[in-house]
Amino acid sequence: MSDSKKFCKAFDLSEEEVMKAVGENKHGMKNAAQSKKDRGNMSLFSDEEKLKIRLGKSAIKFKNQSAIAEYVKKPVFFGAVTLSLAKLFPETFMQSAVFYRFKAFRTWSYWDKVMWMAPVPDMTATFDAGKTYKIESTVSKPFLNHDILAGTDPLQVFIREVMGVLTGITFIKEIIRHGGERRWVVVMFRLADGAIEWLAYVVQLGFPIFILFSMFVVPVCY
Repeated sequence: MSDSKKFCKAFDLSEEEVMKAVGENKHGMKNAAQSKKDRGNMSLFSDEEKLKIRLGKSAIKFKNQSAIAEYVKKPVFFGAVTLSLAKLFPETFMQSAVFYRFKAFRTWSYWDKVMWMAPVPDMTATFDAGKTYKIESTVSKPFLNHDILAGTDPLQVFIREVMGVLTGITFIKEIIRHGGERRWVVVMFRLADGAIEWLAYVVQLGFPIFILFSMFVVPVCY
């Protein structure tokens, strides 16, 4: 969603129409300035959302802590290190807080235009011919909204995640993503975090192996 060309290709949209809808923004739906503007435009919210926003503002105005906790979404950080860095570099690390990670994508005025651009497929012939059993998601041509984890073996998913960390694939993808967004402070932090994460995985996997190995080696030595 942060690349107009990829977004258009994925959903078979006209690049010219999408670019016009997002104000010629090459980052597609991602626009921090427009997001801030749209979040202040009450006409883009539902009645329920408007009510919650008004209640949140009133709670802050009257310093009602219980109401603030109910209606105001505050940034949440996990870990003292991340919290400390957020205080030192709020502009950079605030994006990693819960409820703030996709703040720049809250461009409701863009979405209001783009959501209805995608062509609707004509499924009449398919359903009339009784061919629904042939509709399936494949590796070469998956459904756009298909959950790739649905129906998979949890053990395989676990092994895939662990191997992703141990081989460094997950870490490298994160570095490339943050580097592409020019978030250099995050890149430096992710380098240290990646090393600690890898070491933690190695220790957790290596410890039981070491214990099992010792169970055979120690008796032999004595």
